[in-house]
Amino acid sequence: MKPLLIFLSIFFMASCKAQQEEPIDSRKTEIVFQHVNIIPMDKERVIENQDVLIKDGIIKEVNDAGKIKFGSGALVINGEGKYLMPGLTEMHAHIPPVDDLEPMKEVLLLFAVNGVTTIRGMLGHPKHLELRSKIQSGEILGPRFYTAGPPLSGQSVKTPEAA
Repeated sequence: MKPLLIFLSIFFMASCKAQQEEPIDSRKTEIVFQHVNIIPMDKERVIENQDVLIKDGIIKEVNDAGKIKFGSGALVINGEGKYLMPGLTEMHAHIPPVDDLEPMKEVLLLFAVNGVTTIRGMLGHPKHLELRSKIQSGEILGPRFYTAGPPLSGQSVKTPEAA
């Protein structure tokens, strides 16, 4: 269920930003989703009318609505009629292998707003390491990013020694 946190944080951080002068850091804020329907991944079902408590960026408790205790400073989100599900993982992502971070940031945002919380990049590029670091620090909005080295093929390297 931990990937759920990332998806929820991205989705609601974007919606809360318009309501607050400064965006919240979902990794440091206690968040409570109330009266939400949960779609778990263990079997085909919906768990209705649940509360979800997130502390320090981790789902701490899921229980029937009204049964979770939380602090007075918590961000409370009314999820009545809404659904929560774990974040999606893209295991064959193509992040532009270019020296400019802007096109990469656009691709990452598309993943995030569509519920993809983890990606594995296939065409490694040195800038991907910088990009991943900026995602981890919260400077750039994006999914958890596992990257690879540069692609090796008969066109990119001609000998085993060159590889």
